[in-house]
Amino acid sequence: MRINSAFLGFATLFALTACGGSAGTASPDVSTSAASGVTVTTTTTTAGVPVTTTGVTTLAPGANVTLLLGQTVAVPAGTTVRAPDGSTINIFGTSNTVNVVPGSIVSVPDSATGPANNTISAGAAATVGDPNALQTTLVAGNSSLMPSAAVDGVGAQAAFSGFGQIVAGADGNLIAIDRGSLRKITPAGVVTTLFPGMYIDWLGLAVDASGNLYGVNSAMALVKLSPSGVLTTLNDHWKTRPAIPDGPERLAIDSAGNIYAADFGGKRVVKFTPDGTMSELAGASASLRGPSALALDAQGNVYVNDSSAIRKLTPAGVMTTPLTFPGRIIPGDGPIAVDSAGNVYVVTENPTTIILLDSKGNAMQRTLANPSAYVLAMTADAAGNVYIGTGWASPSQIWKLAK
Repeated sequence: MRINSAFLGFATLFALTACGGSAGTASPDVSTSAASGVTVTTTTTTAGVPVTTTGVTTLAPGANVTLLLGQTVAVPAGTTVRAPDGSTINIFGTSNTVNVVPGSIVSVPDSATGPANNTISAGAAATVGDPNALQTTLVAGNSSLMPSAAVDGVGAQAAFSGFGQIVAGADGNLIAIDRGSLRKITPAGVVTTLFPGMYIDWLGLAVDASGNLYGVNSAMALVKLSPSGVLTTLNDHWKTRPAIPDGPERLAIDSAGNIYAADFGGKRVVKFTPDGTMSELAGASASLRGPSALALDAQGNVYVNDSSAIRKLTPAGVMTTPLTFPGRIIPGDGPIAVDSAGNVYVVTENPTTIILLDSKGNAMQRTLANPSAYVLAMTADAAGNVYIGTGWASPSQIWKLAK
């Protein structure tokens, strides 16, 4: 295992925060090391371009300003921001902080009457021409900054309320937990609501080859939902510790139908047979710090996002640590995905930055070309496509990473 500095992307790390939440910040220097002890230090600059600050300018109603590098403006609710690529963000509420690329156009409506306490800053972000940037293509979801009512539709016509876990089915369709409902998203971006009117408060989600859905609900029961809508409880007393409020209990499933759960509060990974019989795949003896999410590779190995490390568990429960992050704590809601080639993707404490661990053991830090994306969910389909779900402090949308 090694880290190859030739693969390491250098880009400014951007965060977007909103009232009531924080996207986290990047340290000026972040060390990423492998199990062998090799360390590479990365810096938060983009092609040597400095980020300057020119102060904060409050925009009046009717203002229409194109942001320069380093420029920051304060705006009221109702303001819209149009990026150079044509995508837009609508600012609602108060005390939002949005990071955008230079050249973005900020438009304040003439009718704006509220306080100008939302901040928009233009920094040096990854661009389409940057080979180290992860390029994305919008699959579905509108550009509203605040969560909206779920609306079925195609592409940007669809609306999401806020993502939990996203999984990919054998048919290539995505299934997402969307604030109490389940949404299906086709690769072409067609969004429909599964079982309309059925409230499903799942914290984790998995789908088997037959289309059965498995979830852990807020009562900490493992349940199964058939394609026809029949709900069955498989295990209702597997938790050994109280659930952390809003804590993840994300799931994964193997080809034999065994379900795996990342028990964040219990600091363990548990395994359920298809009938719900539980065993502990890795627990306290494995020194897990707080597994938040997991994903399987083609060989049935379980990769775990475990606070300051990526863990690998064999089907027999033998654990190794392919990658550690000294001084870094991966957030408790940080997702992880493994594509069909065995590449592992994990979101860091900065929601626009992804660590890519390839099948040969090379680690790469990559920044999304979309600087306002707050990644909440991630999955890979059988064809090797990787999808991310954004939200919380950015629009609730589903994006496809370019290969």
